[in-house]
Amino acid sequence: MQKVFDLEACIMCITSQSSRMFGDALDKELQKTNINRNIWLALYYIDHHGSINQKALADQIGITGASMTKIIQKMTADNFVTVQQSKEDKRQKDVSLTATGQKQLMAIIPLVQKFQAEMTAGISQQELDTVATVMAKMRQNAQKIQEN
Repeated sequence: MQKVFDLEACIMCITSQSSRMFGDALDKELQKTNINRNIWLALYYIDHHGSINQKALADQIGITGASMTKIIQKMTADNFVTVQQSKEDKRQKDVSLTATGQKQLMAIIPLVQKFQAEMTAGISQQELDTVATVMAKMRQNAQKIQEN
């Protein structure tokens, strides 16, 4: 049987499978802190922006609005964030870190840095830079396709 398409060599499939695998491995590491990667990413992006609306946060993480709502509810219950009505758009909710959320973020960063070092062991910085450049170009191409 002749191969029409080599799925094993398809870069989109390789990156998709890798992303899922890396995410699952990160979740396993984060279990030590009783959070998952989506909460870690939320903490990171909220800190990065200072305050961010719930929709923009969901877009940054790459999840649905409904999933973001559940995460925000958990983070609020854990006293990691406060939620307020947006001053700019009354239909939106703005999310900010509490001192507890900031402390949680700072406690997680060394774990994520260690995880990254383990995941990239044996890979030169030049190789990592090449992967980052290629992935950035592929994201730009995907964005163009979505816009058309």
